[in-house]
Amino acid sequence: MLKKIQDYLNTKILLMRLEVSERVAKTLAILFRSIILLMLFGIFFIFASIAASLYIGEFYGSMAIGFLAVSAVYLLLALILWIFNKPLLEHPFMNQIIKVLFEIKDDEKGKDAN
Repeated sequence: MLKKIQDYLNTKILLMRLEVSERVAKTLAILFRSIILLMLFGIFFIFASIAASLYIGEFYGSMAIGFLAVSAVYLLLALILWIFNKPLLEHPFMNQIIKVLFEIKDDEKGKDAN
């Protein structure tokens, strides 16, 4: 009887370790995917910003005005993000991580319903 209890506990511990490993791996995969996407969007925005600056500068006859206008837009965006940091950035990222870490699998949902 003691052997069965010990085997059960060892199996339960192994199962919990596997579940934690799966959740950590999934969280890291989402983080890695997000970093790659942010890098690609960042490169896009850099080139789009340069193109917009050159276009505005050509339109107004001064490249400095073009770059100043685009940088003013980024300054305004940075101020908005700074003021509304928690609802726009912090909370959505925290909610996504919590959702992944505490995700209930379909077979666990069935157990809870019984």
